[in-house]
Amino acid sequence: MEDLGYESHNAIKNLGTLALLVSWYCIKLLIYFIMRLVHSSERRPFVQSKKIERWLAKQLFFTELIVIFIEGFLEFLIAGYLNNRRVLTSTFGEVFSFLLA
Repeated sequence: MEDLGYESHNAIKNLGTLALLVSWYCIKLLIYFIMRLVHSSERRPFVQSKKIERWLAKQLFFTELIVIFIEGFLEFLIAGYLNNRRVLTSTFGEVFSFLLA
């Protein structure tokens, strides 16, 4: 795998920007579920916040998820393979990287 340009087995290091995009997606997903929880507890939610919730749902479940997985499929596959090939558990980052992969 060194021929492909990967110097480590850490999935977070190997994914790079894609790991940041996935973490940003998870943050937006958390915000969406908090909005859903707030709207379900209210009798009549605000119209603007309901529109934002619908827009966010379309973006999260149809646009961003498909784009991240289609564009990053090979990177996810290679990073997961490298990380599971030789498991390193000496630091918290390596353990988290193994769980992510």
